[in-house]
Amino acid sequence: MASGSAGRVKFRLGTIAYVFALLAAAMATFGPVAGIILGGLILAGWYDVVSGRRGVGPLALVGTLGFTALVLLPPFIANASNAARRNDCLSNLKQILLGLSNYESANGAFPPAYVADAEGKPMHSWRVLILPYMEQKQLYDQYDFDEPWDGPNNRKLWDQIPYFYSCKGCERCRDLGGEPFGKMPGNASNYVAVVGDATAWPEGKQVKWSDLADGSSQTLLILEHSGITKPWTAPVDLTMDEAIEQLTHNDAHGHVSVDESLIAATFDGSWRMVGFCDAHVMDLPAGLSEEAARALLTIAGGESLDNDPESWLGERAAPRLVKVIRYERVYGLLAFVGLAIWPGVRRWRRA
Repeated sequence: MASGSAGRVKFRLGTIAYVFALLAAAMATFGPVAGIILGGLILAGWYDVVSGRRGVGPLALVGTLGFTALVLLPPFIANASNAARRNDCLSNLKQILLGLSNYESANGAFPPAYVADAEGKPMHSWRVLILPYMEQKQLYDQYDFDEPWDGPNNRKLWDQIPYFYSCKGCERCRDLGGEPFGKMPGNASNYVAVVGDATAWPEGKQVKWSDLADGSSQTLLILEHSGITKPWTAPVDLTMDEAIEQLTHNDAHGHVSVDESLIAATFDGSWRMVGFCDAHVMDLPAGLSEEAARALLTIAGGESLDNDPESWLGERAAPRLVKVIRYERVYGLLAFVGLAIWPGVRRWRRA
């Protein structure tokens, strides 16, 4: 009696361990929801066989759903998530442009690129100056303008980066360990100004609407960038030459697009979102001609651009794509397949 009881307990514990192992492998491979569904269907199918019913229909359903989840479901979810991340970044850019417009309406000019100390050293970024115009007055009031951006008080705000300064594509890239975009810290801004005498952000001066001789609809105000490594409060942006480099080269740090499959992820930063002085936004491909890039960045250069962005392109090269193999998914998939067929292997060996 004792021996039989011990055998039944061992069997039950082994079954419970198998169930948890299969579900864990399924969730690690396909995600929590899809993993539980797929693992549950496989367990139901094996229960059908072990209980003696041997129903062909449930097993066929399990196999069909398993194949669908394995091949189709992860890419579909990933591509939908990528589109959602892109829309979030466009929304961020529009909100920043609205904040800059509200600042201009209240002060008669756009904010300076930075506020400098008596010696001309940059102290405070425009990203801090526009906070009250973006429903962030409480955060703005915590900032101390009597000390630099990296002073003891202002350091406390580094990790309180407003959501509209972060692109979710970069966040996903960090989660997956993609290089080089994954090196960007989570408290750095993805949206920068272009600082230079001929731009909308001249050093030591504020630009008014009347200064936009080239037209507000053809003058860049904000550029998306995935290469800044300092916190969002730092008065760090791009120079004119750096911005031209970003706009004319395919492997630059633009909007991070993440295309995911079940076991791999590909990162592309060759497109960038830009915002204009009239508050409209646009997706620009990398590889603009230098003439077009300079025309977009200057406020009174006298350049003329037509309304077809395709004509702005220069000599284009293939974009640099960074691919990462998701080894945790590979190992999870191997474990899942092994566990899924294990009951059948045991039955075959016993037979």
